[in-house]
Amino acid sequence: MGRRKLEDTDETTQVLDAMSQQAESRELAVQNDDERFLEKDETYNLHICMEKARMYQEQMANGLLGLGAQLILIKNHEEHGNFMAAVDELGLASRSANYAMAAARKFGNSPTVANLGNSKLKALTVLDDEDVEKLAEGEEVDGLGTADDIAKMSIRELRAALRKEKQERRDERASFEGVIAEKNRKANELESQLRYQQPPTKEELAKVKLDEMRKLLVGSLSVAKDNLQSAVNLVANAQEIEGVTVDQLDGWIQEAEWVTSLLSDTFHQLEEDMENIRPAKQED
Repeated sequence: MGRRKLEDTDETTQVLDAMSQQAESRELAVQNDDERFLEKDETYNLHICMEKARMYQEQMANGLLGLGAQLILIKNHEEHGNFMAAVDELGLASRSANYAMAAARKFGNSPTVANLGNSKLKALTVLDDEDVEKLAEGEEVDGLGTADDIAKMSIRELRAALRKEKQERRDERASFEGVIAEKNRKANELESQLRYQQPPTKEELAKVKLDEMRKLLVGSLSVAKDNLQSAVNLVANAQEIEGVTVDQLDGWIQEAEWVTSLLSDTFHQLEEDMENIRPAKQED
């Protein structure tokens, strides 16, 4: 019985630690959003944000981004019920509010992209941060061209180009995985040959092990990418459910937010480890 209580204590500690990390991550995210979306020397105020949100609703070019920025501020600083009331008072559908906030986070610091208009901004929210930065700096994005090129497209042409680029990236990944498989086959052949050599060097043995582990690394990252895309699709599909409310969606997504904070920490740790990779110290 004593051992069971100790295990329960350890589980409780882990849960509390995760909740504490989630709270710290959220506090940092709120601070970052305040720095991005509040004007200089301005502090958050619900009524001011509501007035600005109405103003941006009436504008054409930057309306979606401005609206999204004010909604982010309201959501960060208000209780859940107050945020829902604000969305209802503005006459927004939950999907429109979510699109506006996603667009603000993606393109809030990119005036060049902002001028493309609301429909194209919504379509471009699927781009990763690197591609968004390229468009903001006037550079070309594979399959789309520059921001000027996108401005000349119809919304139908843009969506078709995005679908085509997505499929091409899938094909490239499949081709890359085929190359990796061939390298693994050659590595296995080399390993078989090394067994009959006298004796294999440490570097040769290390290369064989690295070739084996490369497949596992690429496979793990590919699975993680697919799982994240599945999560993105689930969020999009949830918004399409007939009769669903802002309250339901917000409560539903909040139950998973702590996992995303843990996922972010793990990803940054992986990036740091890969950037600073070097042989571990070994005892002679």
